[in-house]
Parts: sequence; structure tokens; C-alpha cells
Amino acid sequence: MVTREGWAGARDFFLAFKEGCQNAGKKETFQRLSSWAQNHGEEALARVAGKFAGSAEAAEVDFNRMCIGPGKLTVPPYESVWRTHTRILNNRYSAAVLHSYAEVGLALDPRFNEMADFFGNELEFLYYLASLLQAHEKAGHAEVCEALAEAADRFWAEHLGHWAHDFLLAFAQDAQEEVWKEWARVLDRKLSSLFEGVSLSQDMTGMEKTIAVPSANSRNCYANH
Repeated sequence: MVTREGWAGARDFFLAFKEGCQNAGKKETFQRLSSWAQNHGEEALARVAGKFAGSAEAAEVDFNRMCIGPGKLTVPPYESVWRTHTRILNNRYSAAVLHSYAEVGLALDPRFNEMADFFGNELEFLYYLASLLQAHEKAGHAEVCEALAEAADRFWAEHLGHWAHDFLLAFAQDAQEEVWKEWARVLDRKLSSLFEGVSLSQDMTGMEKTIAVPSANSRNCYANH
């Protein structure tokens, strides 16, 4: 279970790792990842990420081969795929994830051609919750912080916790670049630690009622924070 205290440093953790999915071709992604790894004793990750701090082209090619295309994806990065064990996208799992985003005022940026249950988007959601919690913690809003921590636990229990480990295991096994192997291993371990004690649920918030439609003022998942 994620306590308020357990979220100390979570914002930087999610920022460092989500960028791997969203900006695999940018050297800044690996500069940030290497810096985070150095600061948290992950020497192997710091070393291999640092190799792409000058040029990330090879890392981007490998990530695209697995998760973006063109061609058949070797490691599809979608909850709907991993939970149905099919290649069918944009199903009820995707709809429930979108509902979770809408509950805190988030909407997908139409400029980005990825679905709600894309792995990077789900990490982005947890990054956003961690950022909000950090801000409200500084402001002394204890009840809001508790609600945000509960929202993160619920999202793990209903969504990401069901497929993150299997996805990251397959990702690490299929990756050709060592940086992605380490990225997946460290991310898997840290997520498991952060959400230790959170029981998975077969219920999904939003599936028992009409899915909320985000307003025009909803914040985009890909907004810069």
C-alpha cells in the first residue's frame, strides 16, 4: 500500500521511467534516467543509460521494434492486450483506464497517437498523481494527499498491477539494447516495492456506470509538468 510517506521521491521516479516510453528517441530521456539511477544506487542502469546521453537513435529503434512499429509488435504495450491475451485493442479495459484519468481531470492529448491503456500513459497517470500529492503535501492538505494515495493504490489494483510485471518481463527478454533490459528490471522491482501489499481487484471503476466524458478544460496526459 502506498502511504503518503511512501510517495517521497515517487514523482522523480515516475518521471525518469515514463519518458522511456514517451520519448525513447531523445537523449534527454537517458540523461534523466542515468541521473536518477546514479542518485538511487542503480549503478548498472546508470552506466547503460549514460551511453545514450549523446545519441538515443539505437535505443529508439529497439523500442519501436518492440512497442511502436512498423511491423508486428513483439511486446505490445497495452493493458487490453495483456489482460485479454489477444491483439484486440480499445476494449473495456481501455475504457476503464480512461475513466480513471477523467476522475482526476486528465484527458488524452489528441496530438499523440496512443490509446489510454498504453504503458507510458499509465505511468504518466501515476506521475501526475505523485506530482499532485507532492504539491498538496507541501500545502498541508492532508485529506487530499490521502485521497491521491488511495487513487494510486486503486489504479494499481484495478489496472497496472495486473499486467506490468508480465509486460516488463517480456520487454526485458526481447530487448536487444541493454539499457532497456535494465530499465525494465529496475522499473518492475520498484513498482512491486511501491505497491507492496496492494491486493489486485477484478472490479474496474467506471464499468458499473456511464464513462465520464472529460471536459474541454481537462488536463492532457502528455502536458509538460
